[in-house]
Amino acid sequence: MPGNTENPSQPPRWADRLLEWFCAPHLLEEIQGDLHEHFQRDSERFGYKTARWKYILNVSGFLRPFALKRKPDPYPSTSLFTQIMLSNYLKIALRNLIRNKVHSFINIFGLAAGMAVAMLIGLWIYDEMSFEKYNPNYDRIAQVKQNQTFNGSVETWPTMPLPMGEVLRSNYGSNFKHVVISSWPEQRFLTVGDKTITISGNYMERDAPQLMALKMVKGLKDGLKDPASIMLSESTAKAIFGEENPIDKVIKLENKTEVKVTGVYENVPRNSRFSNVSFIIPWKQKLIENKWMETMENPWGMNGFIVYVQIADNMDMTEVSGKIKEVKKNHIAPDEAKYKPEIFLHPMSKWHLYSEFKNGVNIGGGIEFVWLFGFIGFFCFAAGLY
Repeated sequence: MPGNTENPSQPPRWADRLLEWFCAPHLLEEIQGDLHEHFQRDSERFGYKTARWKYILNVSGFLRPFALKRKPDPYPSTSLFTQIMLSNYLKIALRNLIRNKVHSFINIFGLAAGMAVAMLIGLWIYDEMSFEKYNPNYDRIAQVKQNQTFNGSVETWPTMPLPMGEVLRSNYGSNFKHVVISSWPEQRFLTVGDKTITISGNYMERDAPQLMALKMVKGLKDGLKDPASIMLSESTAKAIFGEENPIDKVIKLENKTEVKVTGVYENVPRNSRFSNVSFIIPWKQKLIENKWMETMENPWGMNGFIVYVQIADNMDMTEVSGKIKEVKKNHIAPDEAKYKPEIFLHPMSKWHLYSEFKNGVNIGGGIEFVWLFGFIGFFCFAAGLY
């Protein structure tokens, strides 16, 4: 028939292909040769159709495990991770350990100790490098500092005159997103009923929660608008009120001034300068408690306050620092200007590891210990390997 493509003198092609597919290569030639001889004999004795069916049955008879099993490769892989290679390595290692027990113990103990020391130092370095990075505006926050020259030597001070914050806001407002005046951390008695605790906190201006990126548990970040208010850290609120909601509760400050709780914020991470800020009281309350601060004859002559800033999103830290360089000099008397006061921004990224200044130049600080211990950790790990 025109549509029949099979040769009557040959077995069915699809049966041959099936045999070639499942049969192990090293057995195929012998089995296929025998089946073809049987097919030729059966064709002569019984005819093509009968021989065809018998060939198919014979092929089916070889669908057994022995025909499927592959012969091992005479050229095994040279990979270092073959089962035989790993097994040999393990045997050799165990034999050496048993043969040289003392030497092996010293090597293993030295490696373990070196790795342990290196890991501990690595964790410490990671912690040191992560200071202040909880704040999403880490690269845009700074403390305002000043250099002054005395007898040819330049000194760096972290404190500012009281009017500095307001001048930065009014004269350079477009350069800053937040300007916050703060006190140093101060211990205060907080009393509710018969319970009194002594804890450290700061007096700060109303933008402090935004600049510090506080995460509020209760209340809102604008809780410092009222001078008679207070914001508490979560741990401080629990120490005073337990599980009770502290919002709008009244606390007596130093057994004199009553302030209302307007917000509770998550504890600031310990790897931050603000970790000890357990409460925040409005800066206006500081002025109420110390009326002399607003009546000073020469407010630019007293350097006793901290100023934090967050620069505007479109501004560069170095550029803004250069703009405010002469702020104090422009507001003081000529006899004070002889000390050449220069204002600059010390970025948050340098507060912890680059805090030391010499002759007006930032010379480093804790970063030296990071490098020192990093070298020690590397040496301990390397020594453990040899």
